[in-house]
Amino acid sequence: MFQQQGDNMNICYLRTSTDKQENGLESQREMLSSYCKIHGIEIDDYFIDFGFSGKETSKRQKYNDLMDLVKGGKITTIITTSLSRWSRNTLDLLNSIDVLKKHDTDLVVIKENIPSLKTPMGMFFVEILGSVYSLERRLISERTKWLLIGMTLEIIFWGLVIEHILILIMILGGLLGHTVIYLDIFMNMVWSDSCLSWACI
Repeated sequence: MFQQQGDNMNICYLRTSTDKQENGLESQREMLSSYCKIHGIEIDDYFIDFGFSGKETSKRQKYNDLMDLVKGGKITTIITTSLSRWSRNTLDLLNSIDVLKKHDTDLVVIKENIPSLKTPMGMFFVEILGSVYSLERRLISERTKWLLIGMTLEIIFWGLVIEHILILIMILGGLLGHTVIYLDIFMNMVWSDSCLSWACI
């Protein structure tokens, strides 16, 4: 757990999945330190998550410790080098921004040139982010719909194939007098593992 901290803190947040990333921890720290020095921001602490993906925030201990401090009203500003360091998941990013705004905590993102959520650029960013998430949800819904349509068409296709094969068997069997034998052979083929495997390819 994090140590006891004071109020009104400015926290730099760093994250990297591996030590081989170009944007490694040392590079992020240098960028954050330089930015804060130029803009007169006094850094109270660095919160670092190493070895964690940006897609899921629930497993990042320092991220969650920081958000707990935000909810406790102890954080004034969070500074990070890039949105990808903070979160790669649109919904998590939107949720975190809602929490920051609710507790009057500002977010500074260097690479995306967001000096504050309270500036016109910051508000524009939040609106764009919300639009992107809405589009993402609609696209997922659309993909799901077409997937179901595709599955239905596939079922119809194989149903028609089997129907026509059965009709052909009935015709051939009627001509040759071996309908039951041909039908039995066909059903054994359909239910055999090899035939089912072929049908699923």
